[in-house]
Amino acid sequence: YIIPIEGVQVQIEVAPLRTDDFTPYLRKLQDLNPEFLINTGHPPGNMKIPKQAIELGFQLKGFIGSGTPPEAILKGLGDVAFQGAMDYACADYSSNAYKELAEKYYKDTGDFMEAHALTGYVTVMMIADAIEKSQSFDPAVIADTIRNGRFVHPAYAWPLSYTEWGELKEATPVYVTYKPGPPPGGINPDADWRIEVLFKSPPLTPYVPE
Repeated sequence: YIIPIEGVQVQIEVAPLRTDDFTPYLRKLQDLNPEFLINTGHPPGNMKIPKQAIELGFQLKGFIGSGTPPEAILKGLGDVAFQGAMDYACADYSSNAYKELAEKYYKDTGDFMEAHALTGYVTVMMIADAIEKSQSFDPAVIADTIRNGRFVHPAYAWPLSYTEWGELKEATPVYVTYKPGPPPGGINPDADWRIEVLFKSPPLTPYVPE
């Protein structure tokens, strides 16, 4: 589902789940000459769709798939990742708080603290915060404290608060791209690529069930 935007042409093509060859569907887009491809609706095609589009001569300014760890994107796309691959994240990659935490994480584990790892860390911190606030180890009490509270971590891209039906209230995803060359500092010193922040979304309107 895409909300129409004035001046933006959109065309949707649907490929079978198990297909490996997306060229018949991409050819249907050639007359449109798209600047941007959104592949989020076909996770198995995340790596193949942009490669096949470029082979067909698409002059893309960017493309994005479903949420995938950065190292998997770089491994799956190779140098194609540097031709416009984008991703969305909950990590505030440009913040000093993230950089300091990621450097410590790398020093302790030898791994890059990408958004999925940060999510795990922040989730544990949020639960610990709820236990401290509620002074209870009762799972129902902890859940209620989280559900009705608000948790802020400076490395995370938005405060964690929830609607009555469990939707994030204040989500502001960070959109990133990939560049060749190692990142600054000690967050991932063995890598030959780095993440660059493109922009941070304004607050999203929470989904409201009908």
